[in-house]
Amino acid sequence: MLGALHSTHANSDDTYIRADPNIFRLIHAHLQGYDIFPLPPQGIPFGRGITSGISTYRLPSLSKEATLKNLLRDASEFGLKNLVGKIEQEIVNQAGVAKAQAVEDDHEAMKGFVILDSV
Repeated sequence: MLGALHSTHANSDDTYIRADPNIFRLIHAHLQGYDIFPLPPQGIPFGRGITSGISTYRLPSLSKEATLKNLLRDASEFGLKNLVGKIEQEIVNQAGVAKAQAVEDDHEAMKGFVILDSV
């Protein structure tokens, strides 16, 4: 857990957490007892955005896969074993969904074909 926590100065009591704020919001919600899965299909925003004058430019969203990867890394760093298990299960679930979708896509692609058995 200490890898994610850093003091701002050698003699300071101030500590900051090195994590993307949007990923950390998911960790915070989990620690408060909220279900954080399933993640939205479009993923989550990444970073804080960039403010220039009066405009704020949002950085692109992380994919669901990248969100899970980063969430797993941070949860592991913080020693959150329960959350790590849930993330690993979600990764397995996503792999199953992707495989099922690929099979369905293959089935759809084959509908227009006639298979001839030549003897």
